[in-house]
Parts: sequence; C-alpha cells; structure tokens
Amino acid sequence: MYKEENVIFDAQQNFNATFKIIDIKREDIPADSGFKLSCHLHCFRMFFFEKGHGEHFIDGSDYAFEKNSVHIVQSDMVHLLKRSDDSQGKLLLIDFKKIEKENHQINSELFNLFVNTRIYPVINLPFDIFENLMAILNLLNTDNHQLMGNLYLMYKRSLITALLLLTKPYLKTLMNTGEDFGDKFYEFNSYVDAFFCEELSLSFYAEKMGMTEKTLYRLVKKKTGFTPIKIINDRKLLEATRLLLSTNLLVQEIAHKLSYTDAAYFVRVFRKDKGCTPNRFREKYREINLYDNES
Repeated sequence: MYKEENVIFDAQQNFNATFKIIDIKREDIPADSGFKLSCHLHCFRMFFFEKGHGEHFIDGSDYAFEKNSVHIVQSDMVHLLKRSDDSQGKLLLIDFKKIEKENHQINSELFNLFVNTRIYPVINLPFDIFENLMAILNLLNTDNHQLMGNLYLMYKRSLITALLLLTKPYLKTLMNTGEDFGDKFYEFNSYVDAFFCEELSLSFYAEKMGMTEKTLYRLVKKKTGFTPIKIINDRKLLEATRLLLSTNLLVQEIAHKLSYTDAAYFVRVFRKDKGCTPNRFREKYREINLYDNES
C-alpha cells in the first residue's frame, strides 16, 4: 500500500511533501498503455523492478527490464511500460523543482546530475546495492512517529539523498566523456531546455551566461565532445520524437512548433538522425501496437 501523505503531484492542498511511492502492481500503472509524458512537469521517476520482465520504451528507444533493475525516466520524457502480470517493484516519484524552490538542501551536484543532465535510462546494480535501495524505499514509505515537523521532513529527504548517492556511481550520462560537467555546463543545459525552440545562436547563450562565444564553445566541447549547436539541435530532435509519440500533431505542425524553416527541412534532418521519416517513425510504433492514438 502506498502512502498518500507523500503526495505533491495530485493538487491536494493538505499534502506538501516532495515525493511519492507507488507499487508497480497498482491499477493506474497498467501492464500496457499508450505513450505518456511524465506525470508532472518536474516529476522524476525511478522504477525498481524486483520481479517480472517486460519492455520500457523511453524517448523512442526500447529497453528490456529484468529482476533487480532500475529504470530512470526524467521529467518530460515520453515513456511506455509493457510488463508481465507477475511484475513486482516500486515506483518512486520525486518533484525536484519543489525541493529546489523550498531549499531543502539536496546536494547541488546531485540535483544537477538528475535534473539538468540527460541520463542513460537503465541502471544495472549489484544485488546488495539494489537490496539497500529497496530498504531505503521501505523506510521512506514508513512513518517514524518519534520525529515531528521539520525534523521528520529532514529525515525523509535525507533518505532520498542517500538513495540518490547510492545510485550515482552506476549512472551513465548520454554525453559521457569522463569529465566533471561543472556548474557552468549545467547552466548552459538548463538554458537549452528553456530556449531550444526559439534560439539557435551561440551568442544568445553566451550572453545569458555572461561569457564570450569562444569560451562557451570551448567549455561545451571539452565537457561533452560536441559543439553547443549540435547539443541544441539534438534537443530539438528529442522534442520532435516526444511529440511524434505522445501527440497527434501533424509533421507540419511539429516542424512549426519547433521553429524549423519548413516541414521538408525537418523531415530531412529527422531522417538523417533516425534513419526514417517522422511519419514512418510514428507508424512503426502503431504497427507493433505500442502507440495509443487515443491517449
């Protein structure tokens, strides 16, 4: 049974915590459903699979899940979970923006890693680490009546921090060069997320960050191996993928929404990256009965 007092996501005024734990067998996590955006703009999901098997489709890529595995779905990702009926595990939802706004002192490096960096969705963990994570989840889902008020909230958030710290050594980023990204790169990434539709010029982001274009170029290239413009264009393509899977917008409408010069140019760019046209990409998921056209 999940604990409703741990809800920030359901607009219930009496609840003000920043996380929620749900049993994967809950009826509102069906074994087969259409592609959905993450449930809340700032909602970060961690799936802990104790038993069962299936597939998890995240941002247009397919990932198998097995016993003792963890899958991460960051906010705004499009995902679909197809699981066997005997699947068991927990889903942890965290509202990081709420934590940031209320200054609950989640380590800034952890916050940036989980919120402002694209993470590879599948984490393979040793059995003992997975068991420790499940123990933390059980503590999060249990009342400690000896603690009151702010002390109780600090206890809960310290458990979340411990869970993230245990997970961190096993994370892989999608731009992994072995470099410590640093605050300036995280700042650049957050600006890209905010302005990628309208702004492609390096000068815009350099001005936002108070540095020269050359300095920004060198910073991003060193940290990721990619140019800033490639990162911005990749973010646009990622958004196109999400819109193709989670909406019924026409290709022309998606091209316009993402500020491509015209639909034909968008199709060429998409085909070069994905190996097929946007319509074919969408049809592929319909053909294997993974795309819910009514959702």
